[in-house]
Amino acid sequence: MNNLSVQKTKIKIGFMGIISLLALASVFVFLLSFAPAEARTVLLPISVMSGTLCLFVYFIYKNNAGVIPVFELGVFYAGVIFLYAAYPLVSFLANGLTFTIWSDGRLLALQPAIDEIVSVAWYYTLYLSVFVITYMIFRKRQANNQPISFQPPAKGVFVVAVIFYFFINLFYFFITIFFQLSKAQSYIESYLIYRGLPLALQQAIAYIGEINFILQLLIFFYLFINYKKYKYFIFGILIFLTYATFISKGTRTPMVLIFISCVIMYHTLVKPFKTKTIIAVILFILALFLFLGMLRGGMDIKETDITSTVFAGNEFEAVFANAIDIFRMKMSVTGSYFSPTSLYLSDILRFIPRQFLPFEKVNLSEWYVNNFYSDYAQKGGGYVFGGIAESIMGFGVFDIIWRAGLLGFIFALVHRRYIFNSKNTFWTFLFYIWITVLSYDCIRNGTFALLPRFLYGFIPSVFLINMFSAVLRRRGK
Repeated sequence: MNNLSVQKTKIKIGFMGIISLLALASVFVFLLSFAPAEARTVLLPISVMSGTLCLFVYFIYKNNAGVIPVFELGVFYAGVIFLYAAYPLVSFLANGLTFTIWSDGRLLALQPAIDEIVSVAWYYTLYLSVFVITYMIFRKRQANNQPISFQPPAKGVFVVAVIFYFFINLFYFFITIFFQLSKAQSYIESYLIYRGLPLALQQAIAYIGEINFILQLLIFFYLFINYKKYKYFIFGILIFLTYATFISKGTRTPMVLIFISCVIMYHTLVKPFKTKTIIAVILFILALFLFLGMLRGGMDIKETDITSTVFAGNEFEAVFANAIDIFRMKMSVTGSYFSPTSLYLSDILRFIPRQFLPFEKVNLSEWYVNNFYSDYAQKGGGYVFGGIAESIMGFGVFDIIWRAGLLGFIFALVHRRYIFNSKNTFWTFLFYIWITVLSYDCIRNGTFALLPRFLYGFIPSVFLINMFSAVLRRRGK
C-alpha cells in the first residue's frame, strides 16, 4: 500500500500580511496614546498579548523555512489562549468599561473593578508568554517543508470504525429513551437528568463519548483521503450535523470540533487554504459557535442581531468570569476553600475513577458551582473551571509559570515527534489532530484536562480498532 503524503499546514507572509500587522500595531499605539486612563490599563495587556502572539508567529515563520504552519499544535493553542483572554476584554472595552445584560450573568452581577479585570488579564498575558517561550525553546527547527509520509489505514479499519460508531450511537439512543433524557425542557435540565443517572453509567457515557469522537475523526480521515469520491458525502454530513445542532439547541462542542478537524484535514490532505480563506473559515466557525450559544441559552432566533451575537455571554466570558470570581474570593476568603494541596491532589487524581478511591475526589468544576452557586447547581447548571482560575486558586504566578511551561514543553515534544518521526502511521496523524483541536480544554477546563481523555478515549480506540480490524484481516485470508 502506498504511503500518504501530508503537506505541512502552512501559509506565507506576503506584503499585505506585513502591512496588516503594522496597521494592527499602529491601532494599538494610537489607542494606548489617546484612550482614557482606565481604558489604557485594559488595553495594555491586550497589546502585550497581541505583540507576544505576533512575535511567536514570526519566530515560527523564521524557523520553519519561511512559512507559518497555521494548524501546528503550539500555534493553534497560542491562538486559543489569546482568544479566551482577549475576547472578554475587548467586549468590556466596547461596552464602555462595563458588563451589560448581554454579558455573562456572573460578570453582570459582580461588576468587577478595573483593577480586578486587569489583574486577571495580566495572568492570561503571563500564561501566554510562558507557553510560547517554552514551546519555542523545545520546538526543533524545521529546515524544510517536505511532506510527512505515513501508511494509510486499510479498508478494514474504516469498516470497524463505522460498525463501532453505529453501535455507540445505538447505545446513546436507547439510553435517551430508557432514561427519558429527551424530555428535558432546556439544556440545563438535560444535565440535571444526566446527573441523576448511576455514576458508573455517567462515566460510561463520558468515556464512550471520547471514543465516539476518535471514530468520527477516523471516518472523516478515510473520507478525506478519498476526497474526490466522497466530497459531496462529507458536505452532506456537515450540513446534517449543523442542522441537528440547531434543532436540538444542545451542546455545540462536538459540531465545532468536527468542523475544525475537517478544516485541518482538507488543508493537509486535499489542498492548502489561502490565508484569507483560513481567516474567513475561522470567523465563520466562531460566529456559528457564539450564535448557537445564544440559542442554547433560550434566546429566540428572531431576537438575535449582530450586537447580541458578538457581545452576548459566551464561552470566553464564562471562563474569564471563573478567574475573576476566584481572584475576588481569594483576596477576601481564607481557609480550606483555597487549599493548594486540594488543588494539586485534584490534578493527580483527575484520571482515576472515584469508585476506586477511599475518599471523595474533588472535581474543581463541581466544587466551584456547588459551593458558590448551589441554586444554579441544583437546577442542573454547571461551570467549567479554567487553567487561569486553577492557577489563581493555587500559588498564583508560580502556578501560571509551571502549568503554562509544562504544556509548552509537552506540546513541543508532541510536535517534534509528529514532524521528525520516520515511522509515522495514520494514528500519529489522527493523534496530532486530536490533541490540536482538544488543546482548548487545557485553558477552558484545566491543565491536565486531556489526560483522562487520552487514557479513556484515545488509547482504547486504538486498541479496539486495531484488534477488530486484525480479526477481519485474518478472516479475510
